[in-house]
Amino acid sequence: MYGPFFAFLYGWATFAVMQCGSIAAIAYVFAEYATQFVRLPEFSPGIASWSLHVPFVGDVSPLKEIGVKGVAAGLIVLLTAINYLGVRFGGLVQNIFTVAKVAAMLLLVLGRSCCPLAALLQI
Repeated sequence: MYGPFFAFLYGWATFAVMQCGSIAAIAYVFAEYATQFVRLPEFSPGIASWSLHVPFVGDVSPLKEIGVKGVAAGLIVLLTAINYLGVRFGGLVQNIFTVAKVAAMLLLVLGRSCCPLAALLQI
């Protein structure tokens, strides 16, 4: 609508900022939830508290929650490698995750409706 130059700028902004930010946020939330099931390694409080001051941003602590950040980065690398291997394999992995999500939702629905204790506890 605004011409090829603005389309070019929008394409690069989507690639460099919007998509990367959303992928990183989803991976980080996944890693945060993973800490509920698996204890992730962390640096000692002295090392983790080290911070760097970035003008107009504030203090940044890159070593804090290093386990969560490592899982998030590993997840991004793993899914990138899966997509690099091909569309067919990436689609298979996506189908497996979709079936797992639907099965988990069905188990929640069945567990709530079939469990008499859930009705008593008003869960």
